[in-house]
Amino acid sequence: MNLLETPHFKLYARIEQTIVLNAALYENDIEFLKEENPVGIHIRYYFKDEDAEVIDKISKELGLELSTETIVDLDYNRSKTYYKFYAIAILAAILLVLLLSFFS
Repeated sequence: MNLLETPHFKLYARIEQTIVLNAALYENDIEFLKEENPVGIHIRYYFKDEDAEVIDKISKELGLELSTETIVDLDYNRSKTYYKFYAIAILAAILLVLLLSFFS
């Protein structure tokens, strides 16, 4: 695929999901380019604009986490878990300090 001649877009896939994504793309005869150098924990893919609906369908069916460059936090669901953990840890520390100051 020559990206200079066709309208295209790019998506990022988590490294551990690339095998599943590649298999689905080959099954659906979708042309794509894949950069082999990871961007953090993601691999960049390039697709033709005309394949956007099929790729969206594949992503939903397989539960893949595909992201664009405009999404700042690519791991939003994982980040929510970490934020909850940090909030609980901070509250526990504050409670511990209050209990220690109350009993001393």
